[in-house]
Amino acid sequence: MEAMRGLGVDRHLFGLYCVAKGTNTDPLPDLFTDKAFNLRFNLSTSQTPVRTTDRWRLERSSVCGGFGTVTDNGYGVSYLVYDDYVTWSVHSKRSSPRTDSQEFAECIRQAMDDLRRLFDA
Repeated sequence: MEAMRGLGVDRHLFGLYCVAKGTNTDPLPDLFTDKAFNLRFNLSTSQTPVRTTDRWRLERSSVCGGFGTVTDNGYGVSYLVYDDYVTWSVHSKRSSPRTDSQEFAECIRQAMDDLRRLFDA
């Protein structure tokens, strides 16, 4: 919950990195390396935030939202967890012969079904 409000530890480390770069200081050179910030990941995920007030209710037909992949041969997956309901949105580049958003989404659905069976047992 803290990360959704911008209070996660990763946000604090990124803030320290920005201050170090902006002031031309690097108090922790092993932690703030440009190499670490230039890594490319083929799977990029994020949770879509949900407001949970009495005035606003999530409709199960709502689209999850989403964002694009960060690499040419990767996937961008946004997900939304709301009470007993989970939905997701998968994005990839059609120009890539190595990705298939529909197939990846089906794999997620199968994994979620496996989890449901596991927890129901």
